[in-house]
Amino acid sequence: MSSLTHTSITLAASDLIQQLKLSLSIPQVVQAIQRRQLIFNTAKARGIRVDADHLQAAADQFRLTHNLLGAEQTWAWLTRYQLSLEELELRLHEQLLTQQLAEHLFRDKVEVTFAQQYRDYCKVALYEIVLDDFDFAMELFYALQAEEVSFAVLARDYAATSGLRRRGGYLGKRLRSQLPPEIAAVAFAAEPPQLLRPVLCDGRSHLVFVEERTEPQLTEKRRGEILNQLFEAWVAESIHQMEVTLAIE
Repeated sequence: MSSLTHTSITLAASDLIQQLKLSLSIPQVVQAIQRRQLIFNTAKARGIRVDADHLQAAADQFRLTHNLLGAEQTWAWLTRYQLSLEELELRLHEQLLTQQLAEHLFRDKVEVTFAQQYRDYCKVALYEIVLDDFDFAMELFYALQAEEVSFAVLARDYAATSGLRRRGGYLGKRLRSQLPPEIAAVAFAAEPPQLLRPVLCDGRSHLVFVEERTEPQLTEKRRGEILNQLFEAWVAESIHQMEVTLAIE
């Protein structure tokens, strides 16, 4: 029986840099550094600061989220990631500063952006049966119009998957971007509830019933998503314009 041996190694900073190079991770790390410097420099120029109370609240929430309920657990976590307590605070500081800077730069543009993208947030609830024969699809369309049969009954016989058959052909609520252009064009022009004439798409006939259209609201969640979208676009453009010189061997 062979015995297990424990070998200890010492890693220098040069070893870590070499591994970053070999794993092709340098571009991602450089971009993260650019992002941090951009945020801190812009916040400083705009007079944006994180107060001690907010930082303490963020630290308390961080420990709770990561189940770091005591000093021993906290120090073990810091050791695992080679962080000092000050570096953890710097990480949290950056997150808070990012939130405040995003609000400062783009809070007045959220409603305008929402209005511009309004149609992209609309959803339609759809039922669908996909058929190979257009003439047969038209026969079913006329039968549905005449109320000779229900969509659910047809779906149990002709829907593409067992899941759709069980749901009566119900696809769920879909954004415009989640549908093929040919179907999106007519589905979002419909006046629900409305059965659509068969739509040719990718060589097949789609029999579609539009149950409802959901008009979007500017909820707090969507406001946060738009704010993040605007901020990240600004970060990406700003980083793209930066010149970086790497002083590493």
